[in-house]
Amino acid sequence: TDKANPRRSVPSAVALAAPRENGDGKQLCLRYISAQGCPSPNPDRCTHHVLGHFVPSTLAPVVKAYIVEKYGGL
Repeated sequence: TDKANPRRSVPSAVALAAPRENGDGKQLCLRYISAQGCPSPNPDRCTHHVLGHFVPSTLAPVVKAYIVEKYGGL
């Protein structure tokens, strides 16, 4: 469960469906593509080293719904 990992803020179903970057396999930073944006001072890198800044070609419905609900849309 998500409660077993208190550091995870994204539900497991969303994290599993989130796109991964081809080159290094980093999971998409959901804030980066959201209306809210990522707080990283560097537009090329997320503050979380396991997340990547890139624009995916598609988004799973569960990921899109989470971004809309949590971060105010795309």
